[in-house]
Amino acid sequence: FSMSNTGLTSAWIQAFTICDGKLFAGSGDEGVFMSANAGASWNDVSDGLGSLNITALASDSVNIYAGTSDSGVYVSNDFGGSWVVINTGLSSINISCLQTYNNVLYAGTKNNGLFRSDEGANWQQVFNGIPDQANIRCIHNYDTKLFIGTGDGEIFSSSDDGNSWIEVTNDLLGSPVLSLWVFNDFLYAGMNAGGVWKFPLSLISKIDKQEAGNLRLYPNPSSNMITVETNETCKDGILTLYNLLGQVIFQKEIRDNKTQFDISTLKSGNYLIKFVSKDQ
Repeated sequence: FSMSNTGLTSAWIQAFTICDGKLFAGSGDEGVFMSANAGASWNDVSDGLGSLNITALASDSVNIYAGTSDSGVYVSNDFGGSWVVINTGLSSINISCLQTYNNVLYAGTKNNGLFRSDEGANWQQVFNGIPDQANIRCIHNYDTKLFIGTGDGEIFSSSDDGNSWIEVTNDLLGSPVLSLWVFNDFLYAGMNAGGVWKFPLSLISKIDKQEAGNLRLYPNPSSNMITVETNETCKDGILTLYNLLGQVIFQKEIRDNKTQFDISTLKSGNYLIKFVSKDQ
């Protein structure tokens, strides 16, 4: 490593992105800087930003997006020459991470879950499988999958452009999940004081196939509430929860596609769920 700070007025760099061969660095106290010569020198390109605490940067090869800790998301289409705020639909302006994928911009917030938009024009919160109050710490895209890590140590995966998510936290210990990356058929998770963990992508594909059936359950694991979703063809039925001895813990009738259950009174452990549709 060698220092590359010429022109920087901040030593607190929190994010990078690249657009048209130019390198952009987001600082925690002085906004955004741009380098057109691979970091040999930097220029301040923060004109129009409502906050200088840049927590995330992303690019779709045309636009540059900047997430801030207290002013939401900004976009620039002139390499940082000017910035415009794009917060319509956002219920939180504390942005923790950004990702562009398939012409969609994704924004993780500190306390209001995940949002997505068409180039930032209008934001919509993503609910299907992700808690709406989740602290999203990182987003990563690989091939046709999106992954997010949360402050509670959860990892979620989506194979349909973020329309639905499944939890793949299996056996991961610690929190928060600060970074995610895919390499050589493994998903890697970087933890706060917990080191590096890895999970086979092949197992995620198997979970995807299982979740593609008639029944989805999330979050899993959970200690408070679980949500059960069924498809339209079998939304009416009986759900039964068993312990590992085969004893019935409770039975519930399901009449809607999405039903929540309070499991906060259950003892910690593993349970089995059986769903029988009235149409089968």
